[in-house]
Formats: sequence, C-alpha cells, structure tokens
Amino acid sequence: MVAEDGRSGVAVVVERGLEMRVRSLRDLGHPALPAIVDVVRLDDGAAVILEPVAGPSLATLVQARGRLAPRELATLWQSLADALAAMHQRDLTHGDVSPGNIVVTASGPVLLDIVGHAGRESGYRGHVAPEVAVGGAPSPAADVWALARAISWASDDDPAVARALGSALADTPALRPTARAFATWAYLLGEPGPISIPDGATLAGAQVRAGVSETVLLPPGAPRRRPGWVVWAAVAAIAAAGVISLLDDGGGPAPASSPAAGVADAGAAVEDLLHRRDAALAEHDAGALHAVHLADSAALSADLDLLVALQEEWIELEGFGTDVLGVKVLTQADEAAIVEATIVQREHAR
Repeated sequence: MVAEDGRSGVAVVVERGLEMRVRSLRDLGHPALPAIVDVVRLDDGAAVILEPVAGPSLATLVQARGRLAPRELATLWQSLADALAAMHQRDLTHGDVSPGNIVVTASGPVLLDIVGHAGRESGYRGHVAPEVAVGGAPSPAADVWALARAISWASDDDPAVARALGSALADTPALRPTARAFATWAYLLGEPGPISIPDGATLAGAQVRAGVSETVLLPPGAPRRRPGWVVWAAVAAIAAAGVISLLDDGGGPAPASSPAAGVADAGAAVEDLLHRRDAALAEHDAGALHAVHLADSAALSADLDLLVALQEEWIELEGFGTDVLGVKVLTQADEAAIVEATIVQREHAR
C-alpha cells in the first residue's frame, strides 16, 4: 500500500476505537518499532500503514544459524526493552512479544505487531507470561517476561543468560523489573554487538522448516487472526536466453533460476521461477529443482539440502507458495536485465 506522501508500507486494519493508541504509537518514533507513515479512515475502523521492515524474524534466524552469541543477545535485549519502555511510558502494552514478532534488520532488531492485537492477543504459546496463560490481561510486566523469555530462547536457554535475566522471568509480576530498568541489565552479557544474518538461501530453508506457533487470543473462543506475512525484497538477474537468477538481499528466499519469456516480461518470469520452486519443494521433487535452478549454484545446493531436511523430518507442505507483489527493472540490456522484486510467502500448513 502507498501512503499519501508516496511512501510504500504494510497496511494493518484495526477496529474502530483505537484512534488514541494509533496516535500514541505514531508519536513514538523509536528505532526498534516500525514507523506509522499514514492512517486511512475506513467505515468500521482504520488502515494503519506501517513502514516496511526488511529482514528475517528471530524465529527464522535461530532456525537458520542456531543460538545467538552474548553480544548479539545484548543488542536484542537493550533495543527491544527500550522500545517496550517507550510504549509503557505512554500506557501502551504490546501483548505479543515473541520470536515471530521480532525482525532482525541490518541496523538492529525491530518489534512488529504494535497495532494489530489491541489487547486481544496474549502472546504465542511458550512465550506467554504465567499470569496471562491462566486468563490474566496483558500488562507491561507480562511484556517484560515475554521479552526475557525470547532472549532466553534465542540463547538456547543458556544457564548463564538465565542468571542474567534474573527476576525478569519471575512468576510473580511484581518481582519483575520495569522495561526501562530491564534495558540497563543487557550489559550483564557484555557490550552489545551486531547480529549476524546468514545468506538468503539459508534463511529461505529455515523459513520453510521453522514451526509457526499458534497465537493465544483473549477472550477464549474469539476468532484467530491470520499470522502476519513477511515481505522480502529480492534482486533478480534475468537473461533472455532462458534463465533467471534471484540474488537475495539477505532477508528472504533466494532461489536461482527459471525459464524466462524475455526481459520484457520480467514479472511473469519471476513468478514462473518462484512458482516452479514452490511446487518442487512442496512435492519433494529434486529433479524439478534442477530444472529451475542454475547448475552448481549456491541456491540449488541450499534447496537440495532443504529437501533432505523436509524428508528426514517427515514434513509435508500444504498451501505453500510465494506471491510477487511487484517487479521493477533496475538495469536492462539487449539480452539481460536486473530487476528488483517484492515477494511474500503465503500462509501455509506444515
């Protein structure tokens, strides 16, 4: 979606009555929270347009490369605790802090889903504060517990990290620190450092293998919202001779090649590449992957490894697919072109 000032964004539709929350969030301007670029009024609510956030979720990142190092955890801890503190200062509770709602960008972690839950979601299973799990309302103390749990999870529950988190994981909410105080504890793990992000092909495999936790809603019986889609930008080199190569920017799927009708039909060529790769993965068809990938490419090797992992773990994919939201030609010659494609992986079952 495009805002009135021309900036693109991700739209989240919210119910009527959340104007005050959206206004408060819009004024925050915190680097670890997505910026609200526009609000479009609807008959029964509003469409909040958020700045796109490019990068893998923490869940995908850990699935791809294993636990984070102490300096990386310190960055995650300090940035997100400070973001929660900014929200809590304005009487805003997040209510759904979990690895799936944390995106790791090149400039640091960002906490998503800041407007969508409106107090109805109480978090992802396994990342819900004890008092919320038994029916209590989301609260700032529950946000702190959930962030501490996500940090511990990203460390593979390292005992040293658990000791540093201390009372943030206490069962009793009153014993937990405020988010502002909790942010200062991050240095118990050492000086914060950059978080290493694997290559796109590795992330793509992790995205498919990673399980999706079910969101817990309040009150019981309320309809479950659709899990948020993650949008990636990728660069594709398209040759009129008959192949496409997607060179991922580090945030999403990075398949390698596919027959192309020519550079004049770049969008259709990219869609053909992705749809054929999706079908090959869903059908566990290694031969089909060889037919759509460049020979000896890193992406082909990564996808073949992914197929082996899917087969070894007895994972079947239902409804798996990728949609192309837009294609822009960056450079073009007589027989080749480089394009930028914005793609999204569909909600699917494993």
